Amino acid sequence: MFFRARLCANYCRTGAYLKENAVIVSNVEQSNEDYTDLAPLKQSLQGVTIVGLGEQSHHDGSTFKAKTRLVKFLHQQMGFCVIAFERGFYDCYKAWQEIQTGKTAIDAARKSIYLATANK
Repeated sequence: MFFRARLCANYCRTGAYLKENAVIVSNVEQSNEDYTDLAPLKQSLQGVTIVGLGEQSHHDGSTFKAKTRLVKFLHQQMGFCVIAFERGFYDCYKAWQEIQTGKTAIDAARKSIYLATANK
């Protein structure tokens, strides 16, 4: 489930907020480009310029599948055009050094992104 970008009054003490605002994701396969289930996010994210995506663990394959599909939706359906990954300063520095020597951004990133995300 992804939650709409509204503030939760009273810290969601009841399930009413979730019932009203949850978006049920019916498929997490990266190849599925039928975004009917994600369509409600268009209204929720209207006017939003930054979307943060997290996960409960860096080793949860289903979450990465869902995030990949969500990133594709945000780009293809909503026009988001930049993606940033959580990484350490040193990893980013090393990737930047690779770019400066002529490596492509994707090749440089592969050297600084956890295996869980780099090979998918």
